[in-house]
Amino acid sequence: MSSGWVRERPATGGQTQADRPGDPAGGLACRAVGVMEQSGERDVAPRQRILVVDDEIVTLRMLTDRLRASGFEILTAQDGSEGLARARAERPDLIILDVMMPKLDGFKMCRLLKSDRKYRHIPIIILTAKAGPADPDLSQQAGADCYVVKPVDPDVLLGHVKHLLAAPPAEGAEGGG
Repeated sequence: MSSGWVRERPATGGQTQADRPGDPAGGLACRAVGVMEQSGERDVAPRQRILVVDDEIVTLRMLTDRLRASGFEILTAQDGSEGLARARAERPDLIILDVMMPKLDGFKMCRLLKSDRKYRHIPIIILTAKAGPADPDLSQQAGADCYVVKPVDPDVLLGHVKHLLAAPPAEGAEGGG
């Protein structure tokens, strides 16, 4: 896994702020942040597939609507067990994953995918509504590429999605499908 990833957290005024490596708060930044700073905006490749796994229907619908409107093909699952099965069967280009879900939590699902060489190349964005002080470290230990605290600004999340998809695969990753 690369050394940096994004921890997105709500800021004042309904905006978000991202921690950067070496910042006073000790935040980590998405491995894709460097790509964003170097390359600027990139268009989405046609038919890139994103699996969104969340047990909250409102969040699931909001994310899928925004991502679909941006040209992505969307797959969904409403619990970690279903999400793991869909990820293995469909091999999406990116996964957006809630932490607190029935049957299998997001950290465990992330660990299972990242420990399997067939799936470890898939970027994973962890979403959480209940951000404890250990959650960013748990996300990184699970292999997540990005950590975002709900409520999430869909446009900010879309930026992370585009940059993770534009970033080169993590070292040692096996692509293909």
